[in-house]
Amino acid sequence: MKILVIGGSYFLGRAFVAAASRVDKVTLLNRGNRPIGSDNKGSHLLKEQLDNIKEIVVDRHDEEALKGLEREEYDVVVDFCGYSADDIRLFVNNANLSYKQYIFISTSDVYMRGTGAFIDESAPYETKDYGGEAGLYILGKIAAEEELKKLSGNKFAYTIIRPAFIYGPNNYAPREGIYFNWILKAGQIIHPYDASGYFQMVYVKDIAWAILKLCGNVEAFNQAINICDSEKLSYDGFAQILRQVTGEDFSRVEMSVSEINERGIPLPFPLTEEESEYYVNSKSEGLGIEYTDIVKGMSETFESWKKTE
Repeated sequence: MKILVIGGSYFLGRAFVAAASRVDKVTLLNRGNRPIGSDNKGSHLLKEQLDNIKEIVVDRHDEEALKGLEREEYDVVVDFCGYSADDIRLFVNNANLSYKQYIFISTSDVYMRGTGAFIDESAPYETKDYGGEAGLYILGKIAAEEELKKLSGNKFAYTIIRPAFIYGPNNYAPREGIYFNWILKAGQIIHPYDASGYFQMVYVKDIAWAILKLCGNVEAFNQAINICDSEKLSYDGFAQILRQVTGEDFSRVEMSVSEINERGIPLPFPLTEEESEYYVNSKSEGLGIEYTDIVKGMSETFESWKKTE
């Protein structure tokens, strides 16, 4: 296949390019801030993979630059950096390209919170504005999804990916890296002993291979798909996984949820059951998507993290 990747320089995009370039021709369209083969990107790719990658330096917000692209046909567009309806509209209406499928990387955060129900892909969108960057992010992703559905029509098929908490090598989000840092540098973690919250995680490499599996898959056309492990994790369970993964006999600084909130300590997962959601992944499993055991995935992540610190 010929795949056009919008973004592709960071974390999930980087993992996808590494997977896709093993078997397909990949073109990266981004601002060129982190070119393939530079010291800070591309060293994980084999030479034969680099030969499968082409780069186009264009800002997706530059309407005239998009119109000026050389005409080319792609099987799939995979969009890792769309955050608003304008992002989708500018590309679809102006890029001088053709494609059969548009895969948009969204988030499980688009779903309405606090319903108490298991959340499958038919669940309603969030309507509340939570304010700040988080609120903008959620409402922006919802608007982007709706714009993509509207513009696809009979021009191309859309596929929307909604991952839960992503972990893995090169993660820039403050999640597992917070704990690795605490464990190795302080020998302890902050632990909310009375937390009732739960969460689901997904290994970045699993999402990368899932996207590749969905490329050109007619069963994924005009579908939204939850991507997450079915295992429901707790803070206690996660602490046990960390002990197993790191091999370190770290201590737990026990604090109550109320104390953590009062002191503004930014733990990465929901602290209470009321803040927690459970996402159903049966559609993804029905499409043949598999999930790595979290101990294995987190072990690989920890080994990678140690090399970069």
